[in-house]
Amino acid sequence: MRSRALLCLVAIAGLLLPSLVVAQPSQRSVLVLDQSSAFLPFNAAVANAIRTTVNADGRWRISFYSEFLDANRFFGPDYENNFVQFLKEKYRDRPIDVVVVFGVSALDFMVRRRDEIWPSVPIIIGHSVCDPECPLSAVKRK
Repeated sequence: MRSRALLCLVAIAGLLLPSLVVAQPSQRSVLVLDQSSAFLPFNAAVANAIRTTVNADGRWRISFYSEFLDANRFFGPDYENNFVQFLKEKYRDRPIDVVVVFGVSALDFMVRRRDEIWPSVPIIIGHSVCDPECPLSAVKRK
C-alpha cells in the first residue's frame, strides 16, 4: 500500500510542480475521487499520505478535496447525473488541477464524465485498479 501511495504522490507532484514553477499561482488543488464510502480507514490513510507528501516542501499551497462515489450502494444514470451536477456546483469557484481516482468505478466514472466536469484536468490512477483487459488508453490528456 505504501509503494502505491508513493507512486501516486510522485505522479501528482510531477503534474503539479512544473505548472507551479512557471505560473506561481497562489493555490493549487487535488481532488481524490474514491469509489467507496467515506468511512473506510484506507481512505483517511491515503488522503493523509497524499497531503503529507505533497505539502512536505512547503513552498506552495495545495488544497485537497475528497469525494466518494459510494458505488457499492448507489448507482444508475439518475444518481450519476446528480453526482455530476453536485461536483460541478460544489467546485464551480474552486478549480481542480489534478483528479486522483481510487477504484475501477471511480476511473470509469471519470473517463466517461470528465468532459462535463473537468475537461482539461489530468487523471491519476491512485493504485492498480484494472485487470489486464482494462482500457487505460481511454484515460487521455487534453
